[in-house]
Amino acid sequence: MELEEIYKRVHFLVERLTPELITHRRELHKIPEIAHQEFKTSTYIANTLKEFGITPRTGVAGTGLTAEFQGSGQGSVGFRCDIDGLPIVEETGLDFASIHPGKMHACGHDAHTAIGIGIARVLQELQEELPGRVRILFQPAEETQPGGAMDMIKDGAIEGLDAIFSLHVDPAIDAGHIGVKFGPHLASVDIFEIQIIGNMGHAAHPHLSVDAVLVAAKVVTAMHSIPSRRVDPLHQIVITISTIHGGEAKNVMPEIVTLGGTIRTLDEQVRREIPEIMRQIIGGITSAFDARYKMDIINGAPVLYNDFKCSSIIMQTAQNILGYANAYELPSPRMGSEDFSNYLTHIPGAMARLGIKTPGREVLPLHTPSFQLDEKAIPLGIEIFVMTLFEYLLQKNTGEQA
Repeated sequence: MELEEIYKRVHFLVERLTPELITHRRELHKIPEIAHQEFKTSTYIANTLKEFGITPRTGVAGTGLTAEFQGSGQGSVGFRCDIDGLPIVEETGLDFASIHPGKMHACGHDAHTAIGIGIARVLQELQEELPGRVRILFQPAEETQPGGAMDMIKDGAIEGLDAIFSLHVDPAIDAGHIGVKFGPHLASVDIFEIQIIGNMGHAAHPHLSVDAVLVAAKVVTAMHSIPSRRVDPLHQIVITISTIHGGEAKNVMPEIVTLGGTIRTLDEQVRREIPEIMRQIIGGITSAFDARYKMDIINGAPVLYNDFKCSSIIMQTAQNILGYANAYELPSPRMGSEDFSNYLTHIPGAMARLGIKTPGREVLPLHTPSFQLDEKAIPLGIEIFVMTLFEYLLQKNTGEQA
């Protein structure tokens, strides 16, 4: 079958299946589950795939799944979608709002999962025309650190793949549009916890204690000097202290104050250097005040670096489907993070940003109780990435290594 005919057939299939796939998205939206607890979600995905005649591999990374489609050509490519929700109380008022108290799909993973199901459904119909092998990954626990991608990798989810693709919904981009960033797309993220250890004392006699609150305040101020005074300003870095805990009584100086936050950067070398810089600064401040400290760092996702050729395939495919004006390069990287980057330390790949904003309406940000998305983005995501997978495999078969 000619490529133009495949484009037409995929468009027809997606158009026919859209009502069914919107229903799947809404059913998934009702049952959000947080990281590593996606039991109902995993069962729903598995049962849906089985209804299509697809036998998934279950129990991958605990609650993850994979579904595989073998065509006649060479090459093997993956598509990843994340399936977990967030511990947020939903306030959308939707008639298909979360039925799980205190949990919500506030990052669009229900849409990602519906798109993955849709891709699987279309590939099942077109398996005879598929010029290679495709594996769909339904990944748990993206919303935690270090994230479920590492567990998927350990369980062999990308074994044998030549490349991998993904998408993330973006409430700042209009539905019907898609953005692609070549090269560094999202920042690394590492989580830190610092304990400032002083000596407990009476608030009336601070000179007889070691004031952990004062030392912690000095540390907070000093941490914010690192991006501007210890790192080349051409390297983007964000250090955020987002939690401070210490003390119970207003007339007692606490022994311990705990600081928590994140380090984000777009440069892996800078990422490796920052913890030692932090230790130098904290060590100097605590020593000056006769205090002590402990610091723990949990390494999260690395920099998400989109492969140029894989990004080009998404861009070309999206422009074929949406038109040149609606598929474009994003102007700059973002300081958010995504554990899809872990796959890209093993094989090349790329992630795109799928627009979900209803034109003319206010932006409803991710990770908020009011987050909503325009469902017309779902069939577009399916169509773009089915054809991206086809295009990748066709290039692989004709010797144009992607």
